[in-house]
Amino acid sequence: MLENAEISRWAESDIIEIVKIIQSRNIKIILQNYPASTKFHAGKIDGILKNVAVRFNIPFVNNNWMFKKMIAAQGAKIDTEYFVPDGHCNGRGYKVMATNVYNKIIEERMLKSK
Repeated sequence: MLENAEISRWAESDIIEIVKIIQSRNIKIILQNYPASTKFHAGKIDGILKNVAVRFNIPFVNNNWMFKKMIAAQGAKIDTEYFVPDGHCNGRGYKVMATNVYNKIIEERMLKSK
């Protein structure tokens, strides 16, 4: 069975390879993490994504941090308003994530005007 450190290295290596392939094709990308409800924790992947984003100068959307701000403001009821019981987002949660990505695209001026 794989150890946590080995799994983390494996995940980081895969993410780096994906980034290299995308960047070699001159495609603009954004990395984002997946938000955690109050019932679940984000895990080590958040740190890996942040590090890869910094290393490769890629915009990063920290959905987990944004949802934590929402949880601080709205309390645990966010679990039923933005997440399904297994901790994944529902439609409202994905709308928040989509808005976060859209705002990052605008902030980074990633869209070309015609």
